[in-house]
Amino acid sequence: MKFKYVAILIALFFLLQLTGAATSFAGGLPGGHMQFQVPDTDALVTGDIIPDATTTMVTVTGVWATLDRDNASRQTSFKPGDGIRYVGSIHTGNNVRAFFRWSVDGPCGSIASWSGNLNTGSWTWWLKGTIPVDACAGTYTYRLSVTYQSHTSSKDVHFTIGSQNAHERVVLDPGHGWRSGNGIDSGASANGMKEKDITMDIARRAKTMLEAQGIEVYLTHDGDDWNHTLRYAAQFVNSKNPDISISIHVNAGGGTGTESCYVVRKSTSTNSKRLAELLTSEISENLGLGIRGNFPEDAGDRCARQNSTGWTQLYIHDMNPPAALIETAFIDGPTNNDVSKLKYRRDDFARAIANAALRYLGQNPGGSSRCPTITQWKGEYWDNQDLSGAVKKCRNDANINFDWGGGSPDGSIPNDHFSARWTRRLHFDGGTYTFVARADDGIRVWLDDQLVVNEWKDQPPTTYRVTRNVNGGDHDVKVEYYEHGGGAVAQFHWERGHSSGGGSGGPAGYTFCAHENEHCSFSGTKDVAYGAQSRFNYRRNVTGGIDCNNGVFGDPNPGVVKACYIKDSSGGGGGGGNGRSYEIIAKHSGKCLDVAGARQDDGTNVQQWACGGGPNQRWRLEPVGGGYYKIVAVHSNKCLDVAGGSRDNGANVLQWQCHGGDNQLWRFTRVGGYYRITAKHSGKVLDVAGANPNNGANVQQWQYGGGPNQLWRLVER
Repeated sequence: MKFKYVAILIALFFLLQLTGAATSFAGGLPGGHMQFQVPDTDALVTGDIIPDATTTMVTVTGVWATLDRDNASRQTSFKPGDGIRYVGSIHTGNNVRAFFRWSVDGPCGSIASWSGNLNTGSWTWWLKGTIPVDACAGTYTYRLSVTYQSHTSSKDVHFTIGSQNAHERVVLDPGHGWRSGNGIDSGASANGMKEKDITMDIARRAKTMLEAQGIEVYLTHDGDDWNHTLRYAAQFVNSKNPDISISIHVNAGGGTGTESCYVVRKSTSTNSKRLAELLTSEISENLGLGIRGNFPEDAGDRCARQNSTGWTQLYIHDMNPPAALIETAFIDGPTNNDVSKLKYRRDDFARAIANAALRYLGQNPGGSSRCPTITQWKGEYWDNQDLSGAVKKCRNDANINFDWGGGSPDGSIPNDHFSARWTRRLHFDGGTYTFVARADDGIRVWLDDQLVVNEWKDQPPTTYRVTRNVNGGDHDVKVEYYEHGGGAVAQFHWERGHSSGGGSGGPAGYTFCAHENEHCSFSGTKDVAYGAQSRFNYRRNVTGGIDCNNGVFGDPNPGVVKACYIKDSSGGGGGGGNGRSYEIIAKHSGKCLDVAGARQDDGTNVQQWACGGGPNQRWRLEPVGGGYYKIVAVHSNKCLDVAGGSRDNGANVLQWQCHGGDNQLWRFTRVGGYYRITAKHSGKVLDVAGANPNNGANVQQWQYGGGPNQLWRLVER
């Protein structure tokens, strides 16, 4: 075949429109457009036609990409800003009218595509354009296909586009972890944490985030370094000749907030200060921490080190590039603020540090990707199926219970080909749990580092149930999801005990014990429910245990998988989860716990109001084990909730969709003829603010002091 650079393909569509000037068209790309240009009309040359009228086979003989210059060789990698030619060669029978399509797809979706009909023999054609300067880094697929009488022939070529940031280099310096005497310098220690472990964890996460944006990243050390002392950090930084260096530390001394130190009296001072200000700004915005200040490195006890000769400068002064040190938060600060964030939100600290570096380097990490204050599920969303690249949307999700149909989670996310990740740290009482995930398309679930659901595939809406024994305590839960096309469903929750996926889920007020052919032991005497599907029988005063096998109680239906339940009698007389509802009445006022306006919405305030018998003043008590209950509003089926999981005195109490968090679990403790009602997450009790006796007085949590505004009577309704 004789190859010439001929634009027959495009000429068939645009020849009549061309007037001697170049014609261009574009396909969408977030942040830019790929421009494709038809050569001038005097460059159009007819291809070689092979006279073969009987051949109807359509063949794409080759596709490739080159730099946009004559005699350029085929290439597999390009840089943003490069001129590029997309070349294709096609063979069909003589005068065969066929349908063609070409497309260029990459990590941010389709760059461009075109389709139409053509009369063809054999030729080679090309289109040229420019790689946008803000093109997403990654692998691209250029595909050409031709269809004739239902037969399609296609070929792909893959090439990569490097990041515009590929020339930029950052060194992250995790504070402490260096050899000191005969051991390792751990830095500050408090609340079961060591500074060196926190800074290393944050640095590794930030490194991954920056590398996803094409930044070259180095760590001064990656784990405890027994070979070097702190002096080595500046030497390492200088050896890499980076654009910036960021030293990551944790503060101590009982304060709260974030602060930074920056290099002074050097040519890099102005840029070092700008980097420091970006770091504290990002941490403050992403984690809700106050900014204590940005200080020069010689600011006395703020940033300097003291030895026998007086105050000395920090080691960042010896670094050649712009350098700043960030004190992320206080390891011994308020446990419900700094400490909890250092324990559970290190990904957010890392994101803030990565964002600061990107902004310093002139890159925009995207305002919509910034995370608000996270109190429930941290939801991160990408505009691709691979959870890759920059997060396009970050938000606080109350539950993972989404059915988007043919839509998407947000205007910044496409309807198809998107992905999401939800993360949260939750408390579980020890025992058996069933994790339930439903998805269209792929879904994965982790409990700590254990992958418990792994269904990463295209599928119609499908439900998966996996049962695991869970140790009591706090656990990290992560859910990942992708949508390929069509409908989009992502749902996840868990249930205490085993779950067969069918039936009624057990009688109210009973806790699941065992499946068929399993034995459940318990101490003392219990009421037991047993049965198949939605039918349950009951036996009172069963002692010591129960076998859930065929005919254990003379069941007339052997061979049917049954479930066994034991009555949950814990909770200090709170009434049990037997389907009954209660008015919860404040001792000091005689008024009822009331959902304002009988509204159904999440976040509706809870107050006291004169008892009137309405469903917004009636509550179900649902046991969850360990002596705790969910308190569920009858009118809305939503749970009594401490706003944001706050542990502070005065934190508001409201209704919210039940999700199983500790800020929705309550213990009832008898005090005379009343109960104090204690939140599991904070140890604080349900309280009418200021002991106000009036209608509409706010309900909050407060440290228990024994006042009548903290005691409640339960009346069955």
